Amino acid sequence: MNLRNFVLVGALSAGMIACNNEPKKVEAPKKEEVSQRIVGADGHLYQSEQFADLRVLHYYIPQWDSLDLKQKQLIYYLYEAGLAGRDIMYDQNCKYNLEIRNALENIYTNYKGDKADKNFKSLESYMKQIWAHNGIHHHYGNNKLTPEFTEAYFDEALKTAGITMSADAKKAIFDASFMAMKVESDTLKDLVASSAVNFYEGVTTKEVEDFYKAMRKPGDRAPLEYGLNSKLVKENGVIVEKKWMIGGMYSQAIEQVVNWL
Repeated sequence: MNLRNFVLVGALSAGMIACNNEPKKVEAPKKEEVSQRIVGADGHLYQSEQFADLRVLHYYIPQWDSLDLKQKQLIYYLYEAGLAGRDIMYDQNCKYNLEIRNALENIYTNYKGDKADKNFKSLESYMKQIWAHNGIHHHYGNNKLTPEFTEAYFDEALKTAGITMSADAKKAIFDASFMAMKVESDTLKDLVASSAVNFYEGVTTKEVEDFYKAMRKPGDRAPLEYGLNSKLVKENGVIVEKKWMIGGMYSQAIEQVVNWL
């Protein structure tokens, strides 16, 4: 499978549909059932594949050919803008998402071993789940995805593909207790410190609340939306706000988004 083509299909013509809020193993449908599900009476392909608790569904636009050139160009520009900024969402969901995704894609592309091996097939499924959820956490349940390949196999795959990876990124894959929830909902825990989202690093819920409380103006009936597209981190013991913006984080990518728009 060509990685870029998979992304194109995902962005333009496929929807990732979760069967329920909790990720679970789904038995693969029988071959004859697959053919009935994915091909409609009109002969169009409507489901190309199924993995984990996800199905890749295709949607067709019957009136596409009736659109004029400017309308088609607009759709193309919107697609390119989305593609230019897609890594921002991965980064915001968890700081290790991009490192993990890039490693998996490199293994998938460059691995010289047996690609029919059960571990490799599990690695491929895990990679596709990351594409679907924009990271290593389930987009509904917020819990971390569980790889079905071994850490020893992953280490060998990295070595075979000539890829290095940080210890923390590997820990995020295999240690169930590390970065366990994208958004923590257990009120007995610190909701900020326990969440894997990359909007905060090294700060607590109280510190975040105090930081933004100091910005608010008493009696302001039309307050700004504080913390929008920003990250709070501690530098030398002082909390600072870093922003995803032109001149800030991901400036080059955002400039490309603006250019296409």
